[in-house]
Amino acid sequence: MKADVLIIGGGDGGLAVFRMVKALKPDWEVVVVKPEVGFCFKCPLPFYIAGEAPAEGVFLKDEEMFKGAHLIYAHAVSASYASREVKLSSGEVIKFEKAAVIATGSQPYLPKVEGASLENVFTLRSFESANAISDALKTANSAVIVGGGYIATELSEAFVKKGVKTHLVVRSRVLRGSFDEDFSAIFKAELERHGVEVHQGKNVVKVAGSKKVEKVVLDDGSEVKADLVVFATGTRPVLELAMRFGLAIGQLGVLVDDRMETSLKSVYAVGEVAETRHLVSGKPTTCKTAATAMAQGAVAGYNIAGYAVTYPGDADCLISKLFDLHVGKAGLTTEEALLSGFKPVSKVVKYRDHYTSLPGGNEFTAKVIFDVNTGLLLGCQFIGQASVADKVEAAALALRFKARVTDLISYSSASFPASTFNPRFNQFREPAQQMFKELLDIFKKA
Repeated sequence: MKADVLIIGGGDGGLAVFRMVKALKPDWEVVVVKPEVGFCFKCPLPFYIAGEAPAEGVFLKDEEMFKGAHLIYAHAVSASYASREVKLSSGEVIKFEKAAVIATGSQPYLPKVEGASLENVFTLRSFESANAISDALKTANSAVIVGGGYIATELSEAFVKKGVKTHLVVRSRVLRGSFDEDFSAIFKAELERHGVEVHQGKNVVKVAGSKKVEKVVLDDGSEVKADLVVFATGTRPVLELAMRFGLAIGQLGVLVDDRMETSLKSVYAVGEVAETRHLVSGKPTTCKTAATAMAQGAVAGYNIAGYAVTYPGDADCLISKLFDLHVGKAGLTTEEALLSGFKPVSKVVKYRDHYTSLPGGNEFTAKVIFDVNTGLLLGCQFIGQASVADKVEAAALALRFKARVTDLISYSSASFPASTFNPRFNQFREPAQQMFKELLDIFKKA
């Protein structure tokens, strides 16, 4: 079989490539090879488990998502760049004329822990796994979630809402990969306020039970009763096909340039399997959200269709929710900034989402991180009583265009007393002015 464009993988990145190519080149034959039937939005899965997201909004039919594609349900087992072909588990061989795309995504990382193969031990990566967890929750009294990332914290909230005693085992601190220590302490307190027992600085060394899990053993010797366990301990990219193609592999995934093209011409990689560069630090990174995967897929699609579009790098944006707190971030944390060679300084401001001369409103806390030597904005972190999505978006744009203190001291936005914050007290202007005053000598005109 021949295809103009062959896409291996049917997740968010592969979907974005398909839709962009079909929009720009509707007459091209696009073949999508995917191992599973149906399309799953992974980000809402904790909310589906909590009963807050309907199944029809999480799991969709392929014919709706990939309308106009030639869909094949199989695994790619071998590849040859010289002959521009991929062999499938079904025995079929597909030749690609114009481009091939590796969008094989990632798989859950399950630590080597004794007893991890017992019944009711899960990872969350698919609609099927979400349903299995939901079924186990129906008869559970106590559950253990292992991990400190946003999937772990969102699952903690879902389990509490299902009336299950929830334990969160965190190796270091809550959301360490996205927030500074002071914010992590606030998150831990919020989890505990709603009944989650946080075992911070601990590891699970054993899962015990006769057939089903009954308890976990921590590295300090303590035991926690558990009717189910979920390991939310990260993912690893699926690289087997990329290696069979002979693609260059970096520290974290398939090496791509700013066009999302790999080391082999006309072969692209997108999503969790691709290693890109961080927008601020320039260090290797991989995408962590569907939004990033789809942005990369769109860039690859443009270039496959003959348009010159580049991917600027990953701003590492995150938006999540911990019970009554809305949280978000963009860019580097203080720890990441130090490791990247910057000299970070942070400023924290609090403000409400409408003028303080009027009663009520939601409170927000913003931390803004700058580089002392250059004044460059490095990252922003937010906690709010309402959505922080608009603030993260503004921060992402500021990072994209390399804003500095001198740009942000005059940051201005529309304002109306009943519906917006006082423009002086926002996430940019006030912290930028504070830093500018402290470091006047650096910014003094020559």
